[in-house]
Amino acid sequence: MVSGNILSNCLSSDTALTMIKNCISSNAFSPYHESFMEVYLSPFRHQVGGHSIILCPDDIHICKPYIEREADFYKKMPSHIAQFTPAFCGEIQVNVDGRCASMLTIPTISPSIGRKPCSSCIDGEFPAYGHSSFTHHTSTRYIFRDTESGLLNEANPWSAKCRMRIPKEMQSSNGAVKNRYIVLENIVREFRYPCILDLKMGIRQHGDGIDELKRLRFVSKCERTTSKKYGVRVAGMQYYDASNSMYQCVNKYYGESLSFLQMRNFLYEFFGSPPGSDRQKLLFKSFHDKLIQLHKVQLSRFLSYLSVTMMEFSLRRLFG
Repeated sequence: MVSGNILSNCLSSDTALTMIKNCISSNAFSPYHESFMEVYLSPFRHQVGGHSIILCPDDIHICKPYIEREADFYKKMPSHIAQFTPAFCGEIQVNVDGRCASMLTIPTISPSIGRKPCSSCIDGEFPAYGHSSFTHHTSTRYIFRDTESGLLNEANPWSAKCRMRIPKEMQSSNGAVKNRYIVLENIVREFRYPCILDLKMGIRQHGDGIDELKRLRFVSKCERTTSKKYGVRVAGMQYYDASNSMYQCVNKYYGESLSFLQMRNFLYEFFGSPPGSDRQKLLFKSFHDKLIQLHKVQLSRFLSYLSVTMMEFSLRRLFG
């Protein structure tokens, strides 16, 4: 219950962020000190995986830790891939302290040939900024259950775990964390009960240029999980259990321990039970059709050794 309490306090925090507006640039960060305002930033409560915390400046966007290769993918991807990705809305620098956050600096927006437009962004700016309607709503109450421990939380337990382990090397002299983030469209914002599945695909799970010790850790992880034989493992998951009115959550460590049959059973649960029901068949077909479309596009220029497949859907039509 500790992680739930910590994240709950963080979500309800009145900590404000200072947002510096009007520093749009075509290249690098340009922190012009013109007009600014205070906004609220909070953890993304539906985070199922990843090493670092995902933050929300509002209900429409998420802020994801910057990885150069990932950022380049969003900036340079061709338009025929955009249908499979969230909209890319730029880059920002976030300063995070122990209370959750202290400053959010508005992003630079780099021109992108294939960048998918965000329906809420106009001319590279976030229109919500500067409007009285700009808020991040956290009033909706959910219960998240860790399937391994049985503990209950007010957000996905993995989000709380990421919140608690800010790397020391990111700490500044005043105790704050300065980090670079990319801003993406929040694709689950319209879902009443967003169900999210993070699958780690492939048997080679490291790129070039890493040290030998780290490479051996990746190889060992592949050898002892379903990745070795089946080329896939669960890296994080949450699904809404209507029978108990709560989310069931699986983190990456538990996912690494699953046998093939256990993984398959969790996937059945994710797509809805009972097995073979019309509801499950409908979801299977929908995802299968989407994966076939994805298979037909040429991704070899962007994805080399490792692919992460994120699946999400809403149970809004099914449960209310």
